[in-house]
Amino acid sequence: MTYRIAASIATRSMMMLLYTVAVSLVLLSTNNNVLAFARTPPRQSISITQTSSSSSSTQQHNLSTNSIIPFCAEATSIYNSDIKSWDVHINRLDKENKTNDNSIIGYDVISPRSWMEHIEQCNDQQLHGIGAYTVLRCDATYNFKYSKCQWKIWGIGFHMNRLSSSYRMLMKHNNGYTTSTFSSDYESKLQSSDIITSLLDEATTSLLKEDVSSTSKQEEEYARTLMVTILWTPPKEAVNDCTANYKPIIRGQSTFAGEARTTTSNEGLFPSPIAACLGIPSKLTSEELESLPKRYSNDNDSIKSQSLVRANAKISSWCRIRKPLEDPTRFKLPDSNVGEVLLVTQDKSKLKHRGQQEEDEEDFINSLNILEGLTSNLFVIYKDGTIRTAPVGKVLLGYARNLVKEEIEARKDLQLILNPPTIQDAKDGLWSEVFITSAIRLIVPINRVVIPSRSEEGPTVLWESSNNHSVTRSLWSSISSRGENQQRYMIVVETSDSYLSHYFNYNRSKL
Repeated sequence: MTYRIAASIATRSMMMLLYTVAVSLVLLSTNNNVLAFARTPPRQSISITQTSSSSSSTQQHNLSTNSIIPFCAEATSIYNSDIKSWDVHINRLDKENKTNDNSIIGYDVISPRSWMEHIEQCNDQQLHGIGAYTVLRCDATYNFKYSKCQWKIWGIGFHMNRLSSSYRMLMKHNNGYTTSTFSSDYESKLQSSDIITSLLDEATTSLLKEDVSSTSKQEEEYARTLMVTILWTPPKEAVNDCTANYKPIIRGQSTFAGEARTTTSNEGLFPSPIAACLGIPSKLTSEELESLPKRYSNDNDSIKSQSLVRANAKISSWCRIRKPLEDPTRFKLPDSNVGEVLLVTQDKSKLKHRGQQEEDEEDFINSLNILEGLTSNLFVIYKDGTIRTAPVGKVLLGYARNLVKEEIEARKDLQLILNPPTIQDAKDGLWSEVFITSAIRLIVPINRVVIPSRSEEGPTVLWESSNNHSVTRSLWSSISSRGENQQRYMIVVETSDSYLSHYFNYNRSKL
């Protein structure tokens, strides 16, 4: 099922083409900055053409319903040989996992993870496979009265560069490719930017379908966050032939995270604290720890896994590999408010009883360092004002991690140490605050770190917060304000029934 916005006149088509090129160049020129642009859709029903293998039809999307429309869309970049350029094909899916011909999709369409697992295991050998991916935060500010929606994309340059790097590492790891083989990096980034803007167009249409019957709602300005996932998977010929150019198949998926909120309300903006659980085995030995899921392959692994690359590569197979560490009966305990599981590594030099056949369990626990979460980076604030996080190479170079690192380095009251926090330091009472970071949530405070239970008594508390997360709140406030006040680019698009015009305003303030 394919969707295309129908253009009625040649002038509009040409303007849209010029606009797409301009947006692509803007997207590619950004680095660790927030990209902002505003779009005003036509003040009328938007006609979207649906195409499937069996039939094609046109549906009218009304702008008024009684509640927020559940939104999920996926996109694929497909080469159009007639015009010798790439088209973006959008597939809209509803909450019941149905397509326009009422066929049922066999996975959770609103979950980026489920979407990537479906692609990895797809029956179509040409389109399936493990790939490199990234997830971007896109904040919408919209007003019903004026039918306007402004988008802010966080760190698109950072995400595109890490995506390209991850894909190169994946291909080199699996097939021994050299970086020179990948000759179309720039084109792949352009295709990715086209997918992002197309998904934002679809999301804008969905947002402006909310009920606008009340006067107050027409006057209010609302905000909502969209998750956009971009996935690069190698084509079949690149998997089978290491001499081929391995330009990726590029796809995207988007869905909203959280509820709509008014921009005038500050209530509940600071994330609620969660608990975190250590990802350690039930039998506390070095051998059992090594057998747990991990996000990287060791140089001395006897069998090279195509699913595991390096810690600083973001690979889709990790969504599947990490499942044993999400066991709700051991790690993600619902009653304990555990929202993240922390990956650990062992420093064997800290073992006091080395060489014994049976490892001492307390000794084992004390020898552990904490790396990161399953889907996040970890920071621990010590009572002496230092902040510790594991260095790149041992963990993923996360976008929000990078923002926090820059903020800490700019402050005189805090000092960043790129060493993983240790279990022993927690036991010694040296920890003051703990938080995790991710591209979508930015910063989330941790109020408790627990050791998973091996009995019916429940988990053991390793550390618990004794303050109001004051330093974490300060960092969160500074990071959040970057998205509000320091956009690098603003692109405004005005449309009506008879014209389409574009206004570009460049603000080169650094994020």
